[in-house]
Amino acid sequence: MAAVEITNGVESNATIDSPRRGTNHNNIEIVVHPQLRPAGDGAMEITDGVNINATIGSPRRGTNHNNIEIVVHPQLRPAGDGAMEITDGVNINATIDSARRGTPHNEIELVVVPQQLPTVDGEERKRHLQLYQAALSGDWDTAEEIYKLFPGDVNAKITKRGETALHIAAATEHTHFVKQLVGKMTTEDLYVTNNAGNTAFCVAAISGVEAIAKVMMETGSDLAMARGRENLLPIYMATLLGHRGMVSYLYKKTYKQLTDGDRIALLVALIKSDMYDIAWKMITEHPGLAYARDEHQLTALHVFAQKSCMPSIAVDQSLPGFWNKNLNPFSVFKLARMKKLMHKQALDLIQYLWEQVVLLDDAKISRQIGKPWPLIFTAAERGNLDFLTILIRLYPELIFKVDQNTYSIFHIAILNRHEDIFRIIYQIGSIKNLITTYKDKEGNNMLHLAAKLLESPSRLNVIPGAALQLQRELLWSIRALARREKPGVLVDGLEKRREN
Repeated sequence: MAAVEITNGVESNATIDSPRRGTNHNNIEIVVHPQLRPAGDGAMEITDGVNINATIGSPRRGTNHNNIEIVVHPQLRPAGDGAMEITDGVNINATIDSARRGTPHNEIELVVVPQQLPTVDGEERKRHLQLYQAALSGDWDTAEEIYKLFPGDVNAKITKRGETALHIAAATEHTHFVKQLVGKMTTEDLYVTNNAGNTAFCVAAISGVEAIAKVMMETGSDLAMARGRENLLPIYMATLLGHRGMVSYLYKKTYKQLTDGDRIALLVALIKSDMYDIAWKMITEHPGLAYARDEHQLTALHVFAQKSCMPSIAVDQSLPGFWNKNLNPFSVFKLARMKKLMHKQALDLIQYLWEQVVLLDDAKISRQIGKPWPLIFTAAERGNLDFLTILIRLYPELIFKVDQNTYSIFHIAILNRHEDIFRIIYQIGSIKNLITTYKDKEGNNMLHLAAKLLESPSRLNVIPGAALQLQRELLWSIRALARREKPGVLVDGLEKRREN
């Protein structure tokens, strides 16, 4: 039986021919590497798979051999002179037919063109390694010599991660190298992405080297709006990594082109990264961002509520070298001044955001601060005193809000040992007498919760040294509240424990 073998390899021409006169064309055998199998209705389906022997046979007597149908996954298309070319492509149905009337059926030619994968020879690999090292070290002379001989390497991907020389150089501070390389590139070359989907400009934003970004932007390309991995903008990447200078520069270049979704995502990232000055510019230019939600349904106020505390005004004495006698005292004062400024910027931003929200009606305010989770209770849990003070001052109704356990922010402050937040209760007048009577699902009011806390040393010993002081403060607060209530077993019990 005559056989024609189709294999993955170089292009080859194969003729379906009978080995001797009288061979039935129905039984011409084909050995294939793309799998050939019956597809129904007299058709043969070619798919990638193991090798099999298959016979092209007519489904019933009388079928015209010119019209034997083959359903292919590698694309089957006419190659001229009665031949059919098989290439990788979309699925089609194709009929093996003679190109012109009278062509013998035993001379239908198949031209097989399997997928050709790019190969990298030894010389090219060596050249790419030289380019990589040159880009990394800023050696433009070496790179230029290579580009003179191989100009196509300007945008070649020279690493397994799909990086070009510009990707490598963008992560360094070799501005001269980048400037020279960009001068040899087309606009399209600048937008080439690595395997992660990032352009070289994205890499520059991630690295935070402003000079490199400015060189690329001088080409007139809109690289700052070219999204990278996970559809992120370069400014967003720089924000997440805390590159304040880069973010400030990119904001000036992109603020008019940002979508509403871009703006709220960026605002949330700015607040998380403590870049309150840039966030202030955004929110004052677009006040509607005060109500906007990001992809996780968070508002800017929700992000502030999650912070354990605002930037501390005091200098962090645990910083490396703080107690070093050789430390420049002016550096300490500069740091303290900067942290104080950040603290003020954060409070101003919270105030502005909340002023926009309280203009809504009560129902909308409740929805705004209650979804996806109630932000005031999170703030109380984290000890975010300044945040709560601002919100309560402008909207006192918040003190009556309770969670699913009937806990107010003061109950939560007690449970989490935040005595500063608990002290707010003394600023709200006689209303505190009502709040202290709120009971949870187990029938405990605020005084009971505080008593339980004092009875549990393990809860107070979380912070050594501070526990005793906090115990005294809470006991003092409970006594003060209890004096305004009817004397009872709880107060008597606390007094006895105190005496012991």
